[in-house]
Amino acid sequence: MHASQSAPETAVTEHSERACGSVLSAIPSPYPTAPPQPVSPADFDALEQRFEQTISQPEVINELADTLLDYGLILASDAGQRGLTRLQESWLRRVYRTLLRQCINTALPTPCRSACANALYQVAFALRHLYAARPGGERSLRTLMQEMQFIDQPLV
Repeated sequence: MHASQSAPETAVTEHSERACGSVLSAIPSPYPTAPPQPVSPADFDALEQRFEQTISQPEVINELADTLLDYGLILASDAGQRGLTRLQESWLRRVYRTLLRQCINTALPTPCRSACANALYQVAFALRHLYAARPGGERSLRTLMQEMQFIDQPLV
């Protein structure tokens, strides 16, 4: 009788798992399903040029700033995973400087400068953690925080 009880339970369990699996697979995941696409330094160079050429176009600046940020973070992450912390910092600083130049450029429309400032905070956050973890990073961290205080001023 024990063997006969196992069979129906197994069937119910397998049926429930199939049903749950189909229901769960129908729900889209908020998390990326694939790792980020590889980005080369040449890809970043091309995007950086495009970014600086189209910076005054408010309708595309948010997307370009986000993509520039994504590319820079991917390249920095790749360098960090290989143990190349100076290269990691270099990529983050490059994105930071590109965004900072546009953020303080008073000739640009305010929406463009604001989009750059929003992306700049994300890079500054990554740099802050990098500097805090590095021996002797206090000076770099202090400089970064001073620059960010300057950026916190209203974009007039």
